[in-house]
Amino acid sequence: MTGTALPTDLTLGIDKLDEQHAGYFHLVEKVEAAAMSQEPCHVVQETLDVLIDYIDEHFSTEKAMMVETDYPELKPHQQEHVYFVRRIMDISEDLRDGDCPVKNGMLEFMKDWFTNHILTTDTRLVAYLKSR
Repeated sequence: MTGTALPTDLTLGIDKLDEQHAGYFHLVEKVEAAAMSQEPCHVVQETLDVLIDYIDEHFSTEKAMMVETDYPELKPHQQEHVYFVRRIMDISEDLRDGDCPVKNGMLEFMKDWFTNHILTTDTRLVAYLKSR
């Protein structure tokens, strides 16, 4: 995925993860562009669907890394992923119902949660991976 450059403070030093994190932010920017251009909810929903598929791919990548290395914090890390996916799916359902919450603070949630996850949870994972 091309587009958004990942800020240096979010770069973890594992190319696959850094590329996927940059791709996530690129897709969030696309959702934001659709929402801010006053596109109908179904257009925002279609863009969000692409992001949801990407999130699933990214979290699967992280899970594979954690399982492969017997990461001791696998369960709490995955619990964070489950929480995030549930929140994104709630947004998706609201959009399907014609409510556009993406315009009401959800973009900030998508950016802030993911940024915090990278800076804390993913940073611990990467430290573990690099120590092996």
